[in-house]
Amino acid sequence: MENIYWIGPRLSDILGVEHIFKGAIVFFGTNINTQIEIYSLEENENIRINHNDFANNQLINKFLTKTLIEILSKDDDAYFMFYCDIYLDIEKHIEKRILCNNKILLSLLSDKFKMRNIFYPNIKSLNSKIEFSKELSFKYLKDKYASSSFIVQLLKGSGGNSRYFINSNEDDYLLEQIEDYECLVSKYIENAIPINVNIFITQYFLHQSK
Repeated sequence: MENIYWIGPRLSDILGVEHIFKGAIVFFGTNINTQIEIYSLEENENIRINHNDFANNQLINKFLTKTLIEILSKDDDAYFMFYCDIYLDIEKHIEKRILCNNKILLSLLSDKFKMRNIFYPNIKSLNSKIEFSKELSFKYLKDKYASSSFIVQLLKGSGGNSRYFINSNEDDYLLEQIEDYECLVSKYIENAIPINVNIFITQYFLHQSK
C-alpha cells in the first residue's frame, strides 16, 4: 500500500481531503494539530519565508530534498504528490516515487495562461493582460492602467508562487527579479476573496473540497 505525502505551501490547501495522505510537507505553520505527519519548513528552520521571493528558492530546495530523503529512509512505501513543480530539481530515485501527477501534467496545470484559455468561458478568471517583463515598473503600470495597485504573475506558477503585489516604486526590485520573458498583469481588487477548489481523483473515486 502506498503512503502518499502531499507537498505544498500550507496544510489548508488540502483541507477536507487531508485524510487521504500519510503526511504533508509544507512551507508554513508551526505546532500544527493534525492526525497526519507534518514536515514544516517554518518550524524546522524557525523562519517564515516569502515563498514568492526567488532568493528563497535555494532554502526551499534544500528543505524539500532533505525531507524527502528523510522520509524515504524510514518509509519504504512513501510516494509524493507535488502541488507545484517549480521548486525541486528532483533526483532520479525520488522522481520514481512521484505518484499521480507527473511533471508534464503539473507543468500544464501551473500554466495560468493556458489553463484560463482551456476553461474559458466556463470558468471566469481575473481580467489580465500579457506584458513584457523587462518593461515593467510601478510607474509604467500606473500610467498604462490608471490604477495604484497591481498583481503581477508569471505565466507559470501556482499556490501563490510567482505572484507579486505591486503598489509603489519601492516594489520595482521585485519586478527586476522576474526572469521570464512575459508575465500577466491585473489590477488589484480590494477585499477580494480567492477560493481554492481542491479535487482529488483516483481510478475509483473523487474527493472535492472548497
